[in-house]
Amino acid sequence: MTTAIENLTAEEVEMLEDTDVLSHIQQQNAEYKKQAEEEGYTCYFLVSERIASDFRNVYHYEFEMALQSYSDCYKEKVGIRPALKRDEWTLSDVEEKLRKL
Repeated sequence: MTTAIENLTAEEVEMLEDTDVLSHIQQQNAEYKKQAEEEGYTCYFLVSERIASDFRNVYHYEFEMALQSYSDCYKEKVGIRPALKRDEWTLSDVEEKLRKL
């Protein structure tokens, strides 16, 4: 049986090796803030930097955020939370599932 880790893309492997989750969140927040200001948003939310220490690496962070989004969207569409296969799915798998919803 193949594990999810054996199926990672090159980009996912790079994220797996990047342990600076705080900088990753800060960079994303800066991009979100810039976009919000350019588009004239009067209300927007940024990711709390305090959660950075909850994740081993950028891949772990992105995978968990994608899983949460998938679970929320699935529940909104179907009415129940999906069975999440953390040991079988990669980030790419979850992103594909989100696109198909």
